[in-house]
Amino acid sequence: MRFKQVRRWACGHNQCLFRYFKLTVATVHQPLLRRLDAALVLLVFLFPTFSLLGLIAAMVYPTLYAFPPFNFAVISVFSFVVAFGNFSPYFQIVTAVLRDRQPEAVVMLPLIFLSSAISMIAAVAGLALAVRGALFDRHLQWDKTKRFRGATADALA
Repeated sequence: MRFKQVRRWACGHNQCLFRYFKLTVATVHQPLLRRLDAALVLLVFLFPTFSLLGLIAAMVYPTLYAFPPFNFAVISVFSFVVAFGNFSPYFQIVTAVLRDRQPEAVVMLPLIFLSSAISMIAAVAGLALAVRGALFDRHLQWDKTKRFRGATADALA
């Protein structure tokens, strides 16, 4: 369910990127900083794709050469850091464990790594769907997100 949801978000966001990026940057009705901010927001779902490509390149490139002409160490470290989400959720869990005395929260750490990896792959799939839609006028089929709360939880809310 999470994969489909993030893929749908990424696809729709990238459709907006294709439709509005040029207009956003070229408008004269907004100050430069506001246009730059809007452009960066439109580009945000490209970041997981570049991170994944950087991570793959950092792993594959050194195997192609005995002495690689370009050192991918910096890109490799950067890709690892950004490819699996930012570290604020990890810090929040550690804070909950230490400060709020919730030691059971530490079991969530591996799940955040998994969730970040799934979200990154879903964002790449969303970009691919948006590109396919733009090139071939085919669009993503709407998948309603399945809810897992029971009737009793809905009644309490």
